[in-house]
Amino acid sequence: MSDHGRASVGGVSAPVDPYAPPDPDALPRGPEHRPDAPEPPPFGAPRTQSPLPAPKGSGNRDVLVLVLGILALASSWTLFGAVAFGMPAVLLGSFARRRARAESRSAGFPIAGIALGLSSLAVAGGILFSLQDDLQRFEDCRRASFSVAQDKVCQQQLENVFRVG
Repeated sequence: MSDHGRASVGGVSAPVDPYAPPDPDALPRGPEHRPDAPEPPPFGAPRTQSPLPAPKGSGNRDVLVLVLGILALASSWTLFGAVAFGMPAVLLGSFARRRARAESRSAGFPIAGIALGLSSLAVAGGILFSLQDDLQRFEDCRRASFSVAQDKVCQQQLENVFRVG
């Protein structure tokens, strides 16, 4: 073939038909088909294997964060319960959420655990804030007492506030 779109046949130059089918021998070839190679699934068929393997153990961590959040909210009426369960729920939840986003999967459980942990800390903080005056009166009473009997009176006054005993 020459440079100007003309074919050379027996030394005579003839124009090339641009609409003629291509020569099958001139087409590029793909990889050779091996008879032992598995057949690809038909178009639209579901894949049998996921392209990315599922992360191992990530679901357990997400559920753990949610359980910690639930325990934190259930025990938020005590400062210990809110801190012992709420703080780990918030901290582990933020790590689990970050990992879930990096692995392109749902972060619903970690977000719920974070929300419940923060809610429990807010409830415990609200309870402490509402009891601040009573606790201050108890502390002032204890500082002013000089005997065990007076300490017991202060303790009885605080128990009456909490309706304990």
